[in-house]
Amino acid sequence: MEQPGSNGPTYTMGGPIDGLSTIPAWSFSTLGDIKFLSPARSVQYVLLTPAGSTVVNNDNGVGAIHEFTLDQNYPNPFNPSTTLRYGLPTRSHMQLRVYNVLGQIVAELVNSELEAGWNQVVWNANAASGLYFYRLEAVSVSDPGKRFVDVKKMILLK
Repeated sequence: MEQPGSNGPTYTMGGPIDGLSTIPAWSFSTLGDIKFLSPARSVQYVLLTPAGSTVVNNDNGVGAIHEFTLDQNYPNPFNPSTTLRYGLPTRSHMQLRVYNVLGQIVAELVNSELEAGWNQVVWNANAASGLYFYRLEAVSVSDPGKRFVDVKKMILLK
């Protein structure tokens, strides 16, 4: 999905999926270009990435996140897609990758700087049945000494 003359892939973002309002779709070349407005109500945004994943940011204002969190994917086992949810207490640079049992990277779902809040990624697996691991690594932008790494396992059944 590289565009000629660009520095990387181009992503397309659509408007809120809550059905209550719409915004025009727009494109950008890095995930760091995303700016989420903080509406008075919950709004979810969908981002289609070249890896075939969908990133959803749900700025629902439900309490502050006080620590980094990586939840278990759901559904698990899954076929062909699963949702991975994580929480960031501060603006952080983060990576979320999927590995096979040999330790090889199967997919890089997120590699960018994100605002604090709850996020989730839907992985549309184009891989063989089996055991996979997903690893989140996050580093706070304001305090690089504040780091988080967690790994969880998931099963793809076809």
